[in-house]
Amino acid sequence: MTGKREPRNPRPMGGFFESEALFSGDTVFAGSVGRSDFPGGDGRALVEGVRRLLSALDPGTRIFPGHGPPTTAGEELADNPFLA
Repeated sequence: MTGKREPRNPRPMGGFFESEALFSGDTVFAGSVGRSDFPGGDGRALVEGVRRLLSALDPGTRIFPGHGPPTTAGEELADNPFLA
């Protein structure tokens, strides 16, 4: 399992990548992204970082968020309104 640094506010948090799966914690969800309304949060940086991260992954890479249903990098890049 390798660490992937993701922008998460109020400070960067890591996701973990193993084989063809990203365990994203509370950074990206099916159809959404993590919160950025905490003190020091930056919604634009969060969205740009998530977009950059997912674009670097194979579209079939499974994403397992901290809660909610799993998704894939390709699904999120195509359908997530925050990443459009």
